[in-house]
This record gives sequence, structure tokens and C-alpha cells, in this order.
Amino acid sequence: MSLTNFPNGVTSFGVPVIGSGGQIPSSTGSYFFVHSGTGNAGNAGKTTKKPMATIDQAINKCTANKGDVIIVMPGHAEVLGAAGAITADVAGITIVGLGVGTSRPKLTFSAATSTFIISAANVTIDNLYLDMADTVDAVAQAFDVGAANCTIKNVDVLMSTVTYQATSCIITDVNCGNLKVLNCKFLAPDVGANEAINLTGVTDGVEIKNCVVAGDFAVAPIHNPTGNVLTNLLISDCVLKNDQAGDFALELVSASTGFLVRNFYHTSALATAVDPGACFSLECYACHGVDKNGLLTPAVDS
Repeated sequence: MSLTNFPNGVTSFGVPVIGSGGQIPSSTGSYFFVHSGTGNAGNAGKTTKKPMATIDQAINKCTANKGDVIIVMPGHAEVLGAAGAITADVAGITIVGLGVGTSRPKLTFSAATSTFIISAANVTIDNLYLDMADTVDAVAQAFDVGAANCTIKNVDVLMSTVTYQATSCIITDVNCGNLKVLNCKFLAPDVGANEAINLTGVTDGVEIKNCVVAGDFAVAPIHNPTGNVLTNLLISDCVLKNDQAGDFALELVSASTGFLVRNFYHTSALATAVDPGACFSLECYACHGVDKNGLLTPAVDS
């Protein structure tokens, strides 16, 4: 079946894009386009022919809680050279990258202090690729999340190479209630990272679903530091692999509550697969060797 041409154009809510990779939401708000190759800070950013040059320029054009959407075009490449190089400080916006594979928008962190700050509520980030190990060692964190009801989804992150290793990727605080991390992949194949997700703050309603976190983590792929009690946590359908001998795949504070559902843990020993805090576990398996099937963990209820 071939595509049908409409010589007089098509008018619709939302932006119809075929084969885009990211999911552009329908909205009654404004749409802004970003591309590093063809963009310019002086452009209005309202069409693909006159995009903005950076994501932060587009954020500054948005209006809070109007449903504005920033469309980051395929092939966009942006270097974050300082803390808050991108700051999502406008509530209710969506930042969506178009493209698949290597055509996805790429963010490179070039300083140890470089960050993508999310300081406004109800922000969604979708379909970006983050390189935290390209030009500098010990990038402290990629996403500094400090607002409620935010979503990070379909984001892939490289956290380490032989030469450079980032410390953490997502770090939260007490204001991050109902944070969602969905369908993301965090890879740290070389030693040096601490964790991919650091759940700091006494936070309620965090959800982490359908994520893969694999690498050599000195602490754990997902870590909840001492003194930071989580409530109503949900981690489900995740693969969490830690190549660091003797360390957990998932480590929670003993008083943290919620549900761990259908997760798969890989560590050097079954005893260090998971520290579930005070969460209920349902159909979670751990394995510490190749060519072996996993065992239910923690111990089966009786």
C-alpha cells in the first residue's frame, strides 16, 4: 500500500510523523522543533525549516502547563558543558526525540558537573541517547530530578568506557514523588560507576518499569541510600545485572515499602542479588552463573 498525497495539506491536533521513533503526543499546546545542524537561536522554532539550535532554547519558548511539546529532530547532537546546560524549568512540557538507533538525538556530557536538570513538575522526556563517557571522567549525574510527576522513558545511556566512567545517571530528591522511569537502558560495561539510579529523598510513588541496567557498579544498578525511605515504590519487569563481585543488583533501605514484581537479578552470588527493604516481592528471580536458570528471591513465602 502506498502513501496518499493530500495536495491541500492536512490539519490536525498533534504532528503526524511517519517512522519517527518517538511518540509525539497530541496537544492543544504549541510545538517547537530543535536541530543542531539547521537550527538557530534566532528562529521561532515553530517549523522544521526554522528550528531552534538547542533543547534549552526551545524550553525557554514554552508556556507552563499548556501542553507544549519540544520535538528534537533526528540527527540532533548537543554537548552539555555545565550544570543545568539543559534545565526543564517549565511545567507540563514534553521533550521527545525523533529517530531510531544512531539517528536519535544524542546528548554528550563534556564536564564532570554537566547536568540535565528537571526542576518543574509534569515534565516528560522521551527517546534520547545519552553519552556520559565520551570526553571526561566522573560525570556526577546526568538527570538531576527535583520535581514531581516527571517521566523519563525510552532513554538509552552509556555510562562507562575503558577511558571514562560516570558516577550516576539519575539522582532524585524529596520532591520527586510519582517519578516514572520507563523502558530505559543503562549500560556501564567498564568498572567505575556507582549506580545508574540513585533514589535519594523520602519519596512516594516512584515507578521503574521495563528497564535494563547492566554493568560494573560499585554500589548497585538501582540504589536507595541509607536514611532515604521510599513509600509505595514499584519496580517491575526490569533486568538488573551487577558485575561487581559482592554487590547488589538492587539495594533498598530496610524501611522502604512497595512492590518488586517480575524482576531478574544477576550478581556474583545469590545472597547479594537483592536487598528488598520492606517491599513485597512477586515472581522475582536471581541468577549468578551462565547456563543456569534463576531462583525465586527473596525466599518463597510459606
